[in-house]
Amino acid sequence: MKNKITLFVSFLAGIILLGACLKDKVGDYWTDDLAGKMYAQVPSYTLQSLALQPVAGDVPFSFLVNIATDALPTEDITLTLAVDPAAVTQYNTDHSKSFKTFPTVQVVTSTVVIAKGTRNATATGKVWGADALNACDNFMTAITITAAKTASGKDINIAGNMKSYLLSLPISNPYAGSYHVVGYRIRPGNA
Repeated sequence: MKNKITLFVSFLAGIILLGACLKDKVGDYWTDDLAGKMYAQVPSYTLQSLALQPVAGDVPFSFLVNIATDALPTEDITLTLAVDPAAVTQYNTDHSKSFKTFPTVQVVTSTVVIAKGTRNATATGKVWGADALNACDNFMTAITITAAKTASGKDINIAGNMKSYLLSLPISNPYAGSYHVVGYRIRPGNA
């Protein structure tokens, strides 16, 4: 009987503790003073990485752009994007790194339209010429949101700390390859 009472009390304590956790607002950063405002941003604003093979062809990449807001936009929003070498310099300064700016980068979608009723869209870019670069160097590029406007011409705020897509572009070893290891069994007497 004592075990059943202990089990029942433990069960009730667990329900009370777990129920208390449901009231926490973990990750709720959209406060009341931001209501009605919109911010253009790159959700993956931390350093991403794309390993390049040392070949002459171009390598496409894509990333998400977003409108942070408490309500869905009621009109289309156009974002203008550009390659931003100053963001690479700023990253190096802030993180004590020594990335070189990748020399051949193009923003394929220099304007991205986020349709009304949605919050995000995909932007694309490409790099090429990895075959002519030193694989020992650390390369990086940054693509930044430079302007954001609604269809009616109203400017949208650009999040200062989340406006750039940062992409590390390490060049792979030219002798690297995909290898398939075949198992080898050691038989007694062969060791």
